[in-house]
Amino acid sequence: MTLITYPSRVHFADGVLEEALYSELERIQGSSFLLVFHKDETDSELMDRVLGGLPSRTTQEHVLFGDTTNLREQAFEIAETPVQPGAIIAFGSSKAIEFGRKIRYTIDRASGMRPVLFGIPAIDGLPDPCHRKIESKQAGLPSVIICDPTVIMGAGEGESREAAMMSLIRCVEAYLSATYNPPADGIALDGLSRCLTSLHKIGEKVGLDLCRDVMAAGLNAFLSQEKGVGPAQTMTQSMMTEAPNAQRAAIARLVLPGVLRNRAIDDQKADVLGKVLSDVKEPLAEVTRRILSNVQMPRTLADIGVPHKALDPAAESVAGQSGLTFLQARAVLEEVYEGA
Repeated sequence: MTLITYPSRVHFADGVLEEALYSELERIQGSSFLLVFHKDETDSELMDRVLGGLPSRTTQEHVLFGDTTNLREQAFEIAETPVQPGAIIAFGSSKAIEFGRKIRYTIDRASGMRPVLFGIPAIDGLPDPCHRKIESKQAGLPSVIICDPTVIMGAGEGESREAAMMSLIRCVEAYLSATYNPPADGIALDGLSRCLTSLHKIGEKVGLDLCRDVMAAGLNAFLSQEKGVGPAQTMTQSMMTEAPNAQRAAIARLVLPGVLRNRAIDDQKADVLGKVLSDVKEPLAEVTRRILSNVQMPRTLADIGVPHKALDPAAESVAGQSGLTFLQARAVLEEVYEGA
């Protein structure tokens, strides 16, 4: 039996951020909040908008982090403070929202108090489910998600392309998961369609319509991952431990076609995906490779900066997953390492 649960309250509208945040904070009647964000957001427009959505009677503590911050250690330090917030407001990067999730978890474990978690995504969307399996997907979801397409109006062409690419990969892998979850499948297919539309427009058209599609695709990709994280994403995450500054979407884009060529896939699902991706009937792995290779990103793992020593651990991370053996996964990675 599959338990299907989407406990998050989601606001999705243009310009909704301040109003939605204010109304949700009023609803929980909190007065002390923890704002979690990357240090680059300190003087940003997004920071100003989040502050504009806080009720005037509230107090807030700011938790900044950088690219090298150990989020787990800092979360434990926060959990040990004597006064805990009624809500955590994590905004901007997916890493900020992941950090907010870690803080909520450590506070819950330390004191039994579980703050409300707000996730306000920017261009790179919402984080994957917890890789360390310390929380279920349902337990790790933000309590409230506020998606405001106007937040990403200033995103660059490269950022937008990477966001749409990563959402596409997440939707494909979520749809192909053997877990039975019809709502998640429908969400994944809608997200995939929006990704394809967005990738064609990025660089040619700018406006709220494009921002809506990119943000909606990111939300759909996130929600569809109630079915779990796929092998291409798992290997990507493993390789990023050795190349933390690499683009996640650039790595996953190279890995996905080979994974599709080797993993066990239900024929009916492969047929549905093939029809969504292309009018031309061809193997799913090939149509995926053709579409992804047309996107302007590095052509090999070596070009991205992934060290060769990262390949074995990445292959080991998915051995036995989705019918992939270690040797198959290793061959997939070697094939795209230097473009052999």
